[in-house]
Amino acid sequence: MARLIVFGVALAGVLAVFASSGPAKTVKAIGCGLPGWPQSVFGVPSVLGSSSSRGYFLWQDQGRWHLRARVASQALSGRISASAVLRVTDRSVAASDRVSVKGRSVRFRFSGGGTKGFDFRVGCSRFLSFALGTVSEGKVVGAPEESPPVYLGARGRAPGNVFRLSRSFAAGIEGWLTAGPACPVEVEPGNCSPTPVRGTIRIDRVPVAGGGRTQVAVIVQTDARGFFHAALAPGRYRLRVVKTELGVQAPPARRVEVRRGVVARVTLVVDTGIR
Repeated sequence: MARLIVFGVALAGVLAVFASSGPAKTVKAIGCGLPGWPQSVFGVPSVLGSSSSRGYFLWQDQGRWHLRARVASQALSGRISASAVLRVTDRSVAASDRVSVKGRSVRFRFSGGGTKGFDFRVGCSRFLSFALGTVSEGKVVGAPEESPPVYLGARGRAPGNVFRLSRSFAAGIEGWLTAGPACPVEVEPGNCSPTPVRGTIRIDRVPVAGGGRTQVAVIVQTDARGFFHAALAPGRYRLRVVKTELGVQAPPARRVEVRRGVVARVTLVVDTGIR
């Protein structure tokens, strides 16, 4: 069965004809008992119609999620996970690209050039987690980066390349405090991944221009995994590591924007000084 997805003249040639192997199954929301997704995820990103726009484009409509990616040459890779089973319905990828579905998650890897992507449905899931990154030598697949950007819904931007959408409209910041490098760079490749760190993180609310002073929103402690979570109202925040068990210099402050229904995910890395 072929289905033509058209989003206006401006998008003609950007979104292709998607073919599915059988009749689409409707995911029933009846009896789910969960609220809908944040309003910010609905609508095709307006920038998708511009051939010069680069990045990830993510939106939802009529019970289906859509992910598109467009870069000049870099390979892209990422993962989407949920608390319910995910099902990819349509895809537009090259023969060398990979889209792998396993239960509650889907992993993908796209070669650079052109617009790639797929559509998926998810059942009664409480959340959707995204790690959308590039594949560069020496970097972890799906690692958060400032580029390429992630456009979310008709007019929005995701807080970063790693984030979580919540049906409960919960908002905030969560992430990990780690230390690295764990071994000298001259050493043969091995298990030199950053290690979790216990520490204290101060989160300040940053006012809009001319809106007054920065105020402390919350102070959180990381656990044995280096993990922390802070429920916050939508707004702009600054994260600063004020204390670690290592006693070394703290990383630079990090600014994060929190939107309704979106939990931003960050990784703060303490420099161990090992070279």
